Amino acid sequence: MHAAAELLSLPMETALLSRVVELTWPRIHSFALHGRYLSPGQASVVPTLLSRMSTLQTLRIQAAQSFALSRTRILDSSATPPVAGFPQLRSLTVAYPDPDDVLFPLQTPHLTHLSLRDEPRFYLYLRKKELVLSPFASPILKASECLAILRRKNVPLLSSLEVVCEADTGEAELLRYISSAYAHLAQLELHRYRTSDDDRDPYVFLPVALSSIASLKTSHLNLDCARIPPLHCNNEERRARGSNTLRFWTYDGSLLHGSSINLHGIREN
Repeated sequence: MHAAAELLSLPMETALLSRVVELTWPRIHSFALHGRYLSPGQASVVPTLLSRMSTLQTLRIQAAQSFALSRTRILDSSATPPVAGFPQLRSLTVAYPDPDDVLFPLQTPHLTHLSLRDEPRFYLYLRKKELVLSPFASPILKASECLAILRRKNVPLLSSLEVVCEADTGEAELLRYISSAYAHLAQLELHRYRTSDDDRDPYVFLPVALSSIASLKTSHLNLDCARIPPLHCNNEERRARGSNTLRFWTYDGSLLHGSSINLHGIREN
């Protein structure tokens, strides 16, 4: 069965990775790890597993991190056997990536979708603060760390990008890089969280960055800003708590290149 399999999706909590890694997967084009890491040993077998999947077109490592593990590298320079690259890879998703992961400089000349995201979504914790999320760490990348990853990744055909980051001094430079590095970028999803209430609001530089991406069609924005009250809210007390409310905005890219930027699809969460 493993010799003919083309799609493989494994839950970290129950998958016998030590058994899976003993098999060959010559026809796999889509591989996903989900759930949550339970021990460091689970991550240690991933390089060997990936080295046997040279035909991958979709790779999704979307497992939640425990506080004991924090960010988990997918590939390390000491990995045996080494992974040379994924020449056919079209889509790459990594939850809470490590900026020094050897995965990112690997050659992926046909990559069109890249997601550097969180798992579970951090906005769920901010909004509900559910106890069920307490076992999970949230080592969100700083904007400067996201920039370091993107600069290591040569993806000339990239058309879809998702970035989850925390504001720091590299935020404006990250947006400038995104706006200039990807000639085919059509969709951008940005989740931006503030470090403190004193962070510079991204509204100062975000419209300029978006409007300079000629190929952009749609942007989905989750912007966590301190001084912006909840939209469509008449209650003064709730408006005063605006810094605790997350909103999702969608820009229609066809409107970004005129004299003004129009905001569409506002909804309060």
